[in-house]
Amino acid sequence: MVASRIGDDNQTAQATDQIERQIHAVQEKTGTATSSMSEIRAAVREIAELVNAVSAAVEQQQAATSEIARNIQEAAKGTREVNENISHVATGATETQAASTQVLSAAQEVSSVSNRVKAATDTFFANIRKVMAAVG
Repeated sequence: MVASRIGDDNQTAQATDQIERQIHAVQEKTGTATSSMSEIRAAVREIAELVNAVSAAVEQQQAATSEIARNIQEAAKGTREVNENISHVATGATETQAASTQVLSAAQEVSSVSNRVKAATDTFFANIRKVMAAVG
């Protein structure tokens, strides 16, 4: 009876050790997942900022385009006004070019951030799979 009890105690200790190892593995993976989620949140915030920048650039481009259209209508009024409006059109074109450059730059940044989000998401799901495999 004493030997049986010692055997039961050994099995209980082994089971407890196994459970502790599994809990530790889950805690490690949870920490990794939490870190990945923080990176994803930061990337999403960065994307939101870039989307706002793109939106502002698009609005600037629309304003510049509208200004160009107004300037073209005014140019039809006369030669003297054409010379004055050419300056406005050139300014509008420069603004449009600058806005286009901003849109391109923001789009490239969004692409870069999207790639980082994908990598962080892939890492996150890989860690989840590891946790599930360790627990399972």
